[in-house]
Amino acid sequence: MNFLFPQFLWALLALSIPILIHLFNFRRAKKIYFSNVNMLKHVKQTSSSKLKLKHWLVLFSRLATVFFLVMAFAQPFLPSNDGKQLSGDVVLYLDNSQSMSNLTGTEAPGLDISIGMISEVLKAYPRETRFQLITNDFAPFSNHAKSKVDVEELLTELSYSSIVRSPDEIIGRMELGATEKDIYWISDFAYNPEQPVSDGDSVNNFKLLPISFPVSANIFIDTVYLESPFLIEGQTNTLFVSLRNTGEEIKTDMPVKFFVNDIQVGALTTDLVPNGQTTLSFELNMALEDFNRCHLSIDDFPILFDNEFYLTLNQSPRVRIMEIRGRTASSAIGRVFANELLFDLQSFDAGNIDYGSFEDAELLVINEVDQLNSGLEAFIKSSLDNGRTVLIIPSSQSFDSGWANIYSALRQSVQTNLQEIAQPDLNNPFFKNIFEASSEKMEMPAAAMQMSWGNNGGHLLKYRSGAPYLTRANASSGVLYLLASSLAPTSSTFSNNALFVPIMYKMAIGARSTKGRLYYTLDEILLTVNGSEVTDTELYKLSGNGQEIVPGQQAVGANVRLELPRFMMQAGYYDVKFRDELVDALAFNLEKGESQLKPLPEESVLELFNTVEKKEIINVLSPEDLEKNLNERFNGKELWKYALILALAFLLIEVLLLRFL
Repeated sequence: MNFLFPQFLWALLALSIPILIHLFNFRRAKKIYFSNVNMLKHVKQTSSSKLKLKHWLVLFSRLATVFFLVMAFAQPFLPSNDGKQLSGDVVLYLDNSQSMSNLTGTEAPGLDISIGMISEVLKAYPRETRFQLITNDFAPFSNHAKSKVDVEELLTELSYSSIVRSPDEIIGRMELGATEKDIYWISDFAYNPEQPVSDGDSVNNFKLLPISFPVSANIFIDTVYLESPFLIEGQTNTLFVSLRNTGEEIKTDMPVKFFVNDIQVGALTTDLVPNGQTTLSFELNMALEDFNRCHLSIDDFPILFDNEFYLTLNQSPRVRIMEIRGRTASSAIGRVFANELLFDLQSFDAGNIDYGSFEDAELLVINEVDQLNSGLEAFIKSSLDNGRTVLIIPSSQSFDSGWANIYSALRQSVQTNLQEIAQPDLNNPFFKNIFEASSEKMEMPAAAMQMSWGNNGGHLLKYRSGAPYLTRANASSGVLYLLASSLAPTSSTFSNNALFVPIMYKMAIGARSTKGRLYYTLDEILLTVNGSEVTDTELYKLSGNGQEIVPGQQAVGANVRLELPRFMMQAGYYDVKFRDELVDALAFNLEKGESQLKPLPEESVLELFNTVEKKEIINVLSPEDLEKNLNERFNGKELWKYALILALAFLLIEVLLLRFL
């Protein structure tokens, strides 16, 4: 135990004063004579022993009062070994994601509590300490360490971020070196437990401060999709809305409102079971413009940040499809893409192709071509180089070895007997929103095998033997679909199966230059739009939420690939403009992981940082609790308050002894 003001210990000499008072009784004794003293002698003996005990107790209480009063002025404390860590730089990570807007037990948002904790950390370190402040935005101010005053100023400007960072991303942003540093990690720790920190620096001290919320139940819109992927004027469509309840209680009469161009066009109420999900539907039978900015609104308190869900309902442009047919090609492709409202289909015989008339085809179908000439080979390669989609359907008559020049793994496989196709993996993103429900009794087609390519690519359909039947592969900058058999009735029943139309439509939707998606999430980095006329001075712009952003962009064939600046964007609408003309309207929403609100328990947090040698969890509920914790760590545990309380307690004991004993 040490003393902050040891000079006050000289006052302990005052302990002699109560002793001197009790050793010398200055009162004179006065004699009184009585005739009969028998009774008085008995009273005198009893009172004398009682008085002697009283004097000793009073003496002890006075000594204790003086002693603890002197201790209070000397301010004793228990020193802490952490005090030696108050030199060098400090790294501060503050989670400012949207989930930190949830209310803590003090009815204050988690971000406000976190900022207060950062302020207490700043106070605990010397003025010369340098601090690196990191937030989810990875803003330029987090690149280097700053002074205490600069960080205090930055704290006043912090706001919520739409970006969620993984622990590895955050550690990668820290300026770590050979010098020991204290790292304060303030977050709700709503991370994926299956993605632990891959590497840690044993030199540094990780101090993990979890922000806890009394209410973690949340209702949010999980998925939105159309019954028909094509939105065409004059045709009725249905918008499906999937809601999720992460709480343990049933939610009744939850209102859901639907707005189109800021006009409410629908409202429904629904019940949500605990940890359950439900789907609602809105009929789209109203007049729509070319670009329609829509949003869904729910009323869920106290978690408000995800109560709005943004989407766009834009009129679907026709998908441009070019079919190159062999002599014996099936007419199934012509039938499935015959709807002129949805598709712009041009068919050419393999021997009579006008390549120039349809250079901007988004989907190229090579339908049972027997011989691959040099011109067609070059056209297929050019289409893939320009980021387009190509479907190759082999011929049942012959196989040209030149197909290996398009995709090196392609080989002839002559199996005339029809083999049944296995059930598809409905968890594959390709089949998302194709089926309302999974059924093991789904009738599957059967097909021969005229072409094989080993185990390359992502297989969408397989034979029961495990060999691929339909595969999606990346080729150059484009997408290549490979079918193992022709669509002739003698080679396959696929074209007559219920799977054929939705799979072909899914290929066409994916081939569109502007994907026509209802919404994007803010964790997506790349976006593709139609157009290849960008120059150094004429670029695509994103305009919305009071911002005008010029993203990084690169022309890839007939498309332009935009690199989204995630740290600058917010949930809402953004217009894509080129030469001040509206090209597309996009909607962005937060990542669904933000709405899960499932903080890791303490043992899982430690496991997440398992590779970090020096780590500890500091459980505090408020900045005041953290201030006390840091004072005890760095300045030692102060004992003067306890000494003052004991001094007052013994003073009270003395008063009671004199009054009642």
